Amino acid sequence: MITPAVRTLATELTGDDLPAYVYDLTALRAHARAVRDALPPGLELYYAAKANPAPAVLRALAPHVTGYEVASGGEVEHVRAAVPGAPLAFGGPGKTEGELRRALTLGVERFHVESEQELRLLAGAAQDAAIPDVDVLLRVNLPVAGDELGGAALAMGGRPSPFGLDPEAVERCLPLFAEASPGGDPLRLSDGGPLRLRGIHAHLASGLDAPAQVAVAAAIADWAAKLSERHALGLTEVNVGGGVGGGDAPPPPPGARGPHAPGGGGRAPPPPRRRPCRSSSSRSRGAGPRSGSRAP
Repeated sequence: MITPAVRTLATELTGDDLPAYVYDLTALRAHARAVRDALPPGLELYYAAKANPAPAVLRALAPHVTGYEVASGGEVEHVRAAVPGAPLAFGGPGKTEGELRRALTLGVERFHVESEQELRLLAGAAQDAAIPDVDVLLRVNLPVAGDELGGAALAMGGRPSPFGLDPEAVERCLPLFAEASPGGDPLRLSDGGPLRLRGIHAHLASGLDAPAQVAVAAAIADWAAKLSERHALGLTEVNVGGGVGGGDAPPPPPGARGPHAPGGGGRAPPPPRRRPCRSSSSRSRGAGPRSGSRAP
């Protein structure tokens, strides 16, 4: 959506200013605040830096998000510099040993582990760096029934994919962790290593409509809860991914109900999206699994 402020500034740009990206940061802040306010208590909201990594955009979102998802070593460095101290969750396949070591040095709070090999690399890197606690979520590529992902603009799960562990591989990883302690502490590597298993992450698709997104999120949370109960894992976090579909239409009027209206269909409005225009003004805690929601 092109806001009036963007339209006005765009008409004032001269040839020397073009090409340009223009962002209405005031409107972005208001939209992010509406997303945050529509979410239930205890749910964390992370913004994926890949959606738009402009420093001004990252800083504008900072008061309204729990933290940021990063998907490469470059994004780790960039976001840490743009919003120092903000919680970071490092996801994505193909992480190199060097990227993992650098992320540990920069204090990344969560690692979404995508393979058995990555789990071993991360454990070794953390031990070498003498870091006592490293929290991980195992990313699972869950099977889905029928055409649940049929309407997705981009499907990354429910079929053979490099994105995450198959359920059988998750089961193979679990013996690497010790049994949960009676006090409810997270599972730690059985050899006494620094990795702690916090929960499960699954991002199966991007661009689903609201009902499909809710159905997929429910399936992920249900699978994680059953896994935790079956193995007495005591998992406390579930990250259901992002990729919420949203168009460029104006926001609905106050009181409107629908897939992307606050309170409509059980979903929050779509997260902030990139707009092709320069700056105009410049992841539930408790006994059960916690849900973390991410922007695409």
